[in-house]
Amino acid sequence: MIGWLVGTRDTDAAHAFMMDVSNRLANRVQLTTDGHRAYLDAVIGAFGTMIDYAMLVKQYGTPSESTPERRYSPAICLGTDPTIFTHNSYN
Repeated sequence: MIGWLVGTRDTDAAHAFMMDVSNRLANRVQLTTDGHRAYLDAVIGAFGTMIDYAMLVKQYGTPSESTPERRYSPAICLGTDPTIFTHNSYN
């Protein structure tokens, strides 16, 4: 693990977290985040073009059975929607 941050899920926290991560790395890396839009600007601000970056948005659904045992079960991941960003596609 490179870093972690306990805080809110806002733009300021995303920027602080990405700056911390970028300061810990010496080489170009590949990074995948969830679809939280604040990460896009934060990654660009922290890494510039020196990163291979993608967002992976998971599509969730509810279990087909509504039994009491399923009531508190986690949602089922039905698929993913990856979006790849390269330094040419940031603009």
